[in-house]
Amino acid sequence: MISRPLIIILALGATGYRVTTGAYVEAGGLLSMALGLTFLHMAPTRPALKSAAIACFTITAAVIGYVIYRNAQ
Repeated sequence: MISRPLIIILALGATGYRVTTGAYVEAGGLLSMALGLTFLHMAPTRPALKSAAIACFTITAAVIGYVIYRNAQ
């Protein structure tokens, strides 16, 4: 099983790569995923962060949908 911190680090690394290639929408989705996972990790001590994590994952899902739609055109 892959740990959550490893996925966060990989998402942040991929965000940096996407920014350097000019894919800012994709970078925003990856950053939102990393933030959502970070907020979810901190949620047991701060329950309000669970709502923030859900909002971040919703943004990530919207970006995924947009990119799929854009690539289908």
